[in-house]
Amino acid sequence: MENKNIRIWSLPFILSMLIGGLTFGSFFLAEPNIAGYSIHLGTDLVQAGTIAGLLAFAALGFRPFCGIIASRINAKILLSITTTIMAVGVFGYAFSTNIKLLILFRCIEAIGFSLNSTIGVSFAASFIPRDKINEGLGYYGMCSMIFSTLAPSLGLTITKVFGFKNMFIITASLLCVCSVIAMFIPSNEPIFKEKNEKKKLNINNFISIKVLPIALFTAILSIGNGIVTSYLALLGEVRQIAGISIYFTITALIMLSTRTLIGKLADKGKNNIIIFIGMISDAVGLFLIGIATTLTHIFPAAIFKALGQGASGSTLQVKAISKLPKEQSSIASSTYYIGADIGQGFGPIFAGLIVSSYGTSSTSYATMFSIISTLVLMGAFGFYIYSKYESKEKTFTKPKQ
Repeated sequence: MENKNIRIWSLPFILSMLIGGLTFGSFFLAEPNIAGYSIHLGTDLVQAGTIAGLLAFAALGFRPFCGIIASRINAKILLSITTTIMAVGVFGYAFSTNIKLLILFRCIEAIGFSLNSTIGVSFAASFIPRDKINEGLGYYGMCSMIFSTLAPSLGLTITKVFGFKNMFIITASLLCVCSVIAMFIPSNEPIFKEKNEKKKLNINNFISIKVLPIALFTAILSIGNGIVTSYLALLGEVRQIAGISIYFTITALIMLSTRTLIGKLADKGKNNIIIFIGMISDAVGLFLIGIATTLTHIFPAAIFKALGQGASGSTLQVKAISKLPKEQSSIASSTYYIGADIGQGFGPIFAGLIVSSYGTSSTSYATMFSIISTLVLMGAFGFYIYSKYESKEKTFTKPKQ
């Protein structure tokens, strides 16, 4: 039995949370610039959207193997190695002189990112007492979200002042720092974990069927996130909205200020309500972005989107991890991120096709955001139906006293 007096804020947890935040922050420093950088290298909008979504697709292909790799090799070492791989990919962007090189380094970063994001969550979870897993992962998710929502604005600013090349070099350097920090996390794990040789590989070694529904709703939510990250700057250029990157700062502040309340509601068993209302708020935010024509219009859009993303995104992740025993958290995390990869991959491509079909005008962006907003809204009601089914299933399978 676990000691309920074990505190959450141990040094290993704090360091793993810091690395998770900095790694996601580094990822989103570069990501909003990929579509613009692709156009800079000579592609059109559809191709730029495809390249922006390529990392998620490449990560998706590698993601099913992440859980089993993480369960057999020391997590601290893997965390350091995968962060270094990400750094190599981002550093390569700075010296990509054509689209083929850019695609190559996107694939390299994807390999590192798919493993890193899976390992990061499960590694942090290993330092949290099971009875405090919701609270601990909530803090981890909050840290990652704050860094990842502040980073796009900073990344766009760095690019504007210093150019694409220097922005990528700065991002790669930050990832290298994360790689070094990872090696100093106290851990008693052996380099190669013991495994049962008689145990045969099956589907459950790669993904969790129990977590797949959560991955589906994560995919729907991630479509909107991927589109905002990839196209908000381009929307600002088309509509001449100066300073549109402040959207990301507002989003970070809102998520930070509401995280404690969301955590308390989650601890009271309100996860499903949080996710449902959060997805509706997210859909409203996307719609408002689509019709925004001034910076003033961006403020309410950012508030609704932040409330939605902060509530439903982090709660879906906690729900996914909680569906499996602690020793299988890497499998749960891997399955959860499969959904995120699908959404992040399809989102920019789908959006690029919609915008291009309308001639890349202001109206085309409004149409695109409205379509995605409707999709997320449908996802919210889909989740409501799923939560009712889930509740009935728990009641039916509950053992009699």
